[in-house]
Amino acid sequence: MAFDDIISLLTKDNAYVLQSFLVIFIVSVADFIQRRVLLRLQKKLEKTKNEWDDAVVDALLKPLSFLIWVVGIAFAAGIIGEATGAVVFTALSPLRDTLFIGAIVWFLIGFINRIEQNVFAKRPEADKTTIDAISKLLRVSIIITAGLVALQTLGISIAGILAFGGIGGIAISF
Repeated sequence: MAFDDIISLLTKDNAYVLQSFLVIFIVSVADFIQRRVLLRLQKKLEKTKNEWDDAVVDALLKPLSFLIWVVGIAFAAGIIGEATGAVVFTALSPLRDTLFIGAIVWFLIGFINRIEQNVFAKRPEADKTTIDAISKLLRVSIIITAGLVALQTLGISIAGILAFGGIGGIAISF
């Protein structure tokens, strides 16, 4: 098959195939570049004494890659959905937003875990019970908040859940 044959296949009716392929190609290149940049940055930051900077980069590696792919695939699927008019692509926006929330939660929990490890490794005199309790409380708070935001993103009203939580808090306080 010659190059001219390939070009003739990509008429205006099939241009969305080429556009989707280009989007996925650009996403794979962007993911490759961000991985290389973050890995180099991670190696440089490991030499510093500050435990916060390497914790951020370490926690960011996988969720950022996941986020790049989610956005890229959603964009490519939007191109295909617009060109074909398929109804199945209407669910992409809430799914993309929910996966975005998941990537943020993934980053935050990884960050908390890495900070907890750094504190235990660099400060042996630190109270392990207090640090463990604070990190668990932060993780639970992040998961609950993300769950509520995800439910709201999916179109489920969380007013009743929040009211129930408020009433439960008042009952416990009495």
